[in-house]
Amino acid sequence: MLENAPTELSPFERYNPKLFVGSSHTWASKWLDSAALSTRALDIGPGSGVMGELFRDRGLKDCYAVEVDQETSSKLAGLYKSIVCSVEELPDNQFELVLLLDVLEHLTNPEDMLQKVLARTTKGGIILLSVPNIAHWSIRLSLLLGYFNYTNRGILDKTHFRFFTRKTFLSMLAEFEQEIELLQYSVSIEPLELLLPKAVWNNQVFNFLSRVRVGLARLLPGLLAYQHLVAIKKR
Repeated sequence: MLENAPTELSPFERYNPKLFVGSSHTWASKWLDSAALSTRALDIGPGSGVMGELFRDRGLKDCYAVEVDQETSSKLAGLYKSIVCSVEELPDNQFELVLLLDVLEHLTNPEDMLQKVLARTTKGGIILLSVPNIAHWSIRLSLLLGYFNYTNRGILDKTHFRFFTRKTFLSMLAEFEQEIELLQYSVSIEPLELLLPKAVWNNQVFNFLSRVRVGLARLLPGLLAYQHLVAIKKR
């Protein structure tokens, strides 16, 4: 094994909860506020189960997940009505809210996955997607210095197969324009809270600076957005 090779982590360990200002989890959680308690929801790639916990806290009970890692499925079993290994195991036209957060970049054919998810989404159903931005300033700087090192987490997560810029992400969605309607495009910023001591970020000043960073990322999404976030509706 290479000395500097990242160690293997399960999805439960790799994907930490990110309920901070400007994060994908915070963005997705806001969509739950308007969801009816009867909503049938599907969480694909639930990771540490942060969204499953939000489903439970908001009173949504008809929630399902897709997770290929058996250890992660066992740890999350109490958060979902059922956890299956693949989307193909689920019936068509059943889900009114689908989460595809930090999933498409792990697939060699994300278009095929999106098509399968659409088939299982009800007419008018909402799909929330997030992908990392390979054109983020940190990656550009690394390339300028001659580095492209994979890591256990983040934009260069070693399990990523596909890389997206804002343009390529929206271009992929445009291929489905007869089937979907783009409801919202947004961005996330670097989750510095996962790197810094809580005493540094758990205060109003840091939250204000985070909101400023979100505003800048919306102005220059290609350069400053850490992730691209999109909500679409099935026609």
